[in-house]
Amino acid sequence: MKRLLNKVSLSFVVLLILAASLQAAEHRSVIIVVDPSSGLALIPDGTGIPHGINVLDRDGGPLVFAYAPESAFTKARALIAATAPRDREAGPAVINRERLDDATPAGKIPRFRAGADDSDDTYYVTFWDGSYISSRRIVQDLGVYGIYYGVITAAYTPENDWYSGTLYVEQSSSDKPGFNQTNFCSVDSTGGSCSTIPTYYGSDETFTAHVVSSGNIHHHRLPICGRYDEPPCNENFSGSIDIYFP
Repeated sequence: MKRLLNKVSLSFVVLLILAASLQAAEHRSVIIVVDPSSGLALIPDGTGIPHGINVLDRDGGPLVFAYAPESAFTKARALIAATAPRDREAGPAVINRERLDDATPAGKIPRFRAGADDSDDTYYVTFWDGSYISSRRIVQDLGVYGIYYGVITAAYTPENDWYSGTLYVEQSSSDKPGFNQTNFCSVDSTGGSCSTIPTYYGSDETFTAHVVSSGNIHHHRLPICGRYDEPPCNENFSGSIDIYFP
């Protein structure tokens, strides 16, 4: 019973420290705009092409990246600032531990290990109607509690003229299956969002992982959709973002 209490206590302490650390960490956003007129995935001038990101067109093929001036991202930045939840990571979370004994007192975790540079980056793939898919990559060094690596995958769609819709998000990893999460949400014309449970790995040694965050946003309209220059009855937006650690 004492060993079980130690495990529960350590998990609770780590959750509290993670929540406090994430709220204090500097957050950076990388926004990609899918341009329907050119069929390109736009990124701001002067930035590097995001590594491991694959944006799909309506037929499931990859879009080509191209640079665009900052003005092309103004609308997307404003929408994301107004709709992206910043408190989802403070709720329930999944914590996996690698090479850490849950019952080992924190003071016995190796003191001399390589530290980590804390980071908190969210990659957004935005579509013409304001919908987007995102993947948040988090690294937090909690000292004697180890280094924690987190991923959160989400999708959002705004209010629009369609009748119903679904949001599906998934994150998967062949080398670290503890990251595997899915969520499916139904929405109506008022829009909504869908997110995986925040998922972390904790380690006090070298950690490597590849996580694929993907999502699909589906809209359904009622007749006379698809005729007389009306929007299509069904449309899908899809994208995938590859996250790597370290």
